[in-house]
Amino acid sequence: MRKSSVLIGWIGVLSVLLMCGTALALTPEQILLIVNKNEPAGRELADFYAQQRHLPDGHICELDLPNSNDISFDDYERKVVPAVRAFLREHHLESNVICLLSFYGVPLRIENRVNSKEDQAELDDLQRQLGRIVEQVEPTVDDLAKLAGLDIPQRPDRQTTPPGTPRPFATELQILGSRAGQAIQRIGVNAQKLDDAQKRQELEDKVKALMRPLLGPMNELDNQVSAAAVAGGGSIPADSPAGQAMEKLLKFRAQFDALQERRFDAASRRQLRDLTGDNLGPFDLAHALVAQIDYLATERTGASLDNELALLWWTNYPRSNWIANPLFYANNVAPPKPVLMTMRLDASQTQIVRRIIVDSIKTENQGLKGCIVIDSQGKAAIDANGRPSAYGQYDQTLRNLADLVKTKTRLEMTFDEKNEVLPADSVKNVALYVGWYSLGKYIPCCQFSTGAVGFHIASATMLQLHHPYNGDWVEGMLDDGICGSLGPVNEPYLQAFPKADDFFPVLMTGKLPLAEVYWRTTPLVSWMIGAVGDPLYTPYKTNPAISVDDVPLRLRGIFSKPMAPMNPPESPVKPPNPPATRPASPPAP
Repeated sequence: MRKSSVLIGWIGVLSVLLMCGTALALTPEQILLIVNKNEPAGRELADFYAQQRHLPDGHICELDLPNSNDISFDDYERKVVPAVRAFLREHHLESNVICLLSFYGVPLRIENRVNSKEDQAELDDLQRQLGRIVEQVEPTVDDLAKLAGLDIPQRPDRQTTPPGTPRPFATELQILGSRAGQAIQRIGVNAQKLDDAQKRQELEDKVKALMRPLLGPMNELDNQVSAAAVAGGGSIPADSPAGQAMEKLLKFRAQFDALQERRFDAASRRQLRDLTGDNLGPFDLAHALVAQIDYLATERTGASLDNELALLWWTNYPRSNWIANPLFYANNVAPPKPVLMTMRLDASQTQIVRRIIVDSIKTENQGLKGCIVIDSQGKAAIDANGRPSAYGQYDQTLRNLADLVKTKTRLEMTFDEKNEVLPADSVKNVALYVGWYSLGKYIPCCQFSTGAVGFHIASATMLQLHHPYNGDWVEGMLDDGICGSLGPVNEPYLQAFPKADDFFPVLMTGKLPLAEVYWRTTPLVSWMIGAVGDPLYTPYKTNPAISVDDVPLRLRGIFSKPMAPMNPPESPVKPPNPPATRPASPPAP
């Protein structure tokens, strides 16, 4: 709705460069260990890991959490996020730590949000406020469109809308914002065609008069700073009017961010709305309202705690469903704030966690040895009607992996295409495993070699890790000697899993540790899948099974653009747009 300031533009460029620039693979000083102070065994394991991996002092954060698999949405918001942020800031680690490692005793899963009567009343009021903003800005946008020579769209007769029918205010505002942008662009083109300077000035004055109600004091200051930056070649003296305006902008941004970080507090949410309404325009206020509406949603807001914690530095973002993972190799959009890698060191018994740590370091030094097991189901990628099959397309990634292993590596391979899962004790000395589909019933088909990594594709493979064994695949494989795995804490839907022909080729190069392999190949965040293992573990570090030149072309950019350990700076005024959730969930496997 307004011109981008030169300063904001340069900050945006710098942010992208920092997020995409080359960096070394994950190092110990970039990891923060998270433990539950109510589970002493977790702290002991964290101390052991810190010693074995030579982490610097001050990299263990203790939280006061329930000692259970589950944590409520509200407890996560109040006891986890603020405490971890505060620890990182107090220890000056916020620009260095890019990986969070939770330990035995930290809850596994966040429960769905439950709204109180007060929350629901607030949610209803937010919708009403959105409606008022639509009524406020619609005439102005129409006037801009008329000035630009654009047609005014035919709108439905709202008087005849059936009672109780909810209006899509957020969608209406998006359309209005888009139309305002089109109108301003067209007016700019029309102005360039005018030979008469006086007429151009008159047109500009009309636009300014129409735009003024859509802006606000801080946007006006931002425009002043922008103009001064252009006139001064990017330099703004601190004692100049533009410098003083910049100081006001920065103070506003600090106040805005502080309120955003208290998203769990109804009073802070209200103060944020007031601050936005008083200082920015109606479209900015609508943006804040939509963000808070998304935050107060309840449906499908549960998640793996680790997967949610990756968005530690994000503020009001949609919590229902999932978000496309900005670290995923095929996602080229720079996130509004950093995304952290997360993993956990956890298992049914503390000695298994200790064994994972020891075996990971040992295998990293000696090299992972053993075969690969790929247990496909033989499902066709295209169904009998000639349409793509979601299950068949995922199954094709297992077959693609098998072809790659056969043609580009020297690994021994067991490849099965029968519908049934391989029976118990089918293959010995297994270094890598991927297969499906046995729901809620672990079948020990593999005898794992030291340092093995693998996962099973099913809807519920990591419902718990500490209770008596109940058939979960992740727990069963950890008990049987595997060192790294991943799985969902609730129904994930098939597209949440890393594809077999993404995850394993990257792992087999030995160029990246387990955390980076997982986070560069997992497509969703703020969702159900978590990973277990040592984030630094690089099983093929000393004996790569495949070269970077032999991995699929789509994956090679992963090795030239590792993640950078830097928090991108914020623009001084405009709060970042919240990323949109994927709208609909495909069928579960």
